[in-house]
Amino acid sequence: VLLSPIPDGERRALIDILMPPEFANSERSRVATYSLLLHLAAALGRAPNEDDVFRAAVVPPDDMAAELAGTIEMHLFPGGYAGIVLQEDGSANLCLALRKRRLVEAGGDPLRLFDQLAGRAGPLGLRMAALPGQPRVDAIGQVPYGWYAGRGAPGLFRLGDQSGVIPSLAGEGIGIALASAELAVQHWLAHGAGGAERFRKAMAARLRPRLALAQAITAAGVSARGGPWLARLAALPGLSRCIAGWLRID
Repeated sequence: VLLSPIPDGERRALIDILMPPEFANSERSRVATYSLLLHLAAALGRAPNEDDVFRAAVVPPDDMAAELAGTIEMHLFPGGYAGIVLQEDGSANLCLALRKRRLVEAGGDPLRLFDQLAGRAGPLGLRMAALPGQPRVDAIGQVPYGWYAGRGAPGLFRLGDQSGVIPSLAGEGIGIALASAELAVQHWLAHGAGGAERFRKAMAARLRPRLALAQAITAAGVSARGGPWLARLAALPGLSRCIAGWLRID
């Protein structure tokens, strides 16, 4: 997560308050941090049920490509977030998830939205301004982040996004696809078509806490007030890795 530098004193104070040494690796730490994020999201307003998602493949300048090598960048901005990662062919995958009002403010034109983001101060503005040309944009509307299958049908095994949709901020869409496929096979082999409802309940039990946490993080991240605080939390040593582990579907 890219963020403005945090003074050492402020960083130390945050670490001492949130993650003192005797507390950092304990079960109490996991529960307390989870609770903190949920309360932060509640104070800032819950995440939207549906977002628009835009994806563009661009060829980055050589200096940007070198900076992106081996890295996944996540940029938070009011009303949405953007991820940038290099692909095997040397192009960069740029993906944005945002509230509908942001697209409305850009006249419904994704390329105009890109120009608006390029005019922002900070790391995201620099990245967007450096992208060459007019990229081809793929768009998906009304993504139901946070949804999971609450009802089933005899013999129906819902896999991947059909079992649950986690905010892309968590990066766990592939994990849900693999986990649901493995669990479906187990229930099919054990119970045949009659295992569909058992599978649905088992998958929902795995998804519910992770979807709730991902929604809380997203709500905080896209808020003008919460984004800076979330970035500061992400700077705490090891915290981002811990949260990623809690979100993982396996």
